[in-house]
Amino acid sequence: NSQICDWTAATAPLDVTVTAANLQTGTNATFAGALAAANVAFAGAPTSNVAAYTVGGTDAVVFIDTNGDHVADDAILLVGKAFGDVVLGSFI
Repeated sequence: NSQICDWTAATAPLDVTVTAANLQTGTNATFAGALAAANVAFAGAPTSNVAAYTVGGTDAVVFIDTNGDHVADDAILLVGKAFGDVVLGSFI
């Protein structure tokens, strides 16, 4: 897992293949809750491989299913961001 404290999509887009069809978003009070929600989202939408959640109202976490098994394999913590900061233009 990675933690980024000064991230902006304009200067450092995330190198993850994302389309509107495979990006899930939401909010959760805890990292564990957001991880569980991401895994449910991956299982419920088989083409989804990226989920961005606001956690605790203060940070965004981007979960990535890298191997298509509908379970998050990696997470990127964007300190001080919300899932609304993570849009399709945030990825390359």
